[in-house]
Amino acid sequence: MQITEDKKNRLVVAITVAAVVLIVIFIAVVIYQMVEMVVIKNRKQDLQDQIDYYTEQIDKAESDLDYLQSEEFLKEYLLKNGYDWETSK
Repeated sequence: MQITEDKKNRLVVAITVAAVVLIVIFIAVVIYQMVEMVVIKNRKQDLQDQIDYYTEQIDKAESDLDYLQSEEFLKEYLLKNGYDWETSK
């Protein structure tokens, strides 16, 4: 079975087109993966920023709670409301 010159040319063209399509698909997948990695990295950074913010808020709330439970706050509160801490002892 002999392949004619015309069939050979068509076969080469078909192989070339298939290779180009495969390369284009590969490049599209690589670009998509790179974009996805950037999106995930940005999301991770946003989540880390939120974690840092809420950790700071928790620390501040704990500090406020410690103050509100302190004797110093109690004395200030009582004095503010007309109660003399020293004379009641």
